[in-house]
Amino acid sequence: MFGPPGRAYVYFTYGMHYLLNLVTEKEGNPSAVLIRAIKAVSGLEEMQARRKRRGKELTNGPAKLCQALGIDKTFNGWDVTRGNQLWVENYQYANPLTISSTPRIGIDYACKKDREALWRFLLQL
Repeated sequence: MFGPPGRAYVYFTYGMHYLLNLVTEKEGNPSAVLIRAIKAVSGLEEMQARRKRRGKELTNGPAKLCQALGIDKTFNGWDVTRGNQLWVENYQYANPLTISSTPRIGIDYACKKDREALWRFLLQL
């Protein structure tokens, strides 16, 4: 999470799940975005074999998408701007995306201001 930007920050949580974050700020400034879900457009058979699920249940959570994509700690520090196994690309949709924001989830312990901040972003595809 401490950089450089464009790198994967993968960590193990609850002793059972990997989570994928993308580092967003310059090195030494800890800032990353947790990837909570994806819409799979290729590699479906392999993902379904890993998850034993289909449809929305395949990648609709941060641990689920890591399991479906086979992401583990070996991807920590991976350059997602140049990778050939894990990468992010600027895909242009024919229809404009609708982006909405909601309060973050799962942070009941945080102060009210942080709980209510609209820092969870959703793309409607």
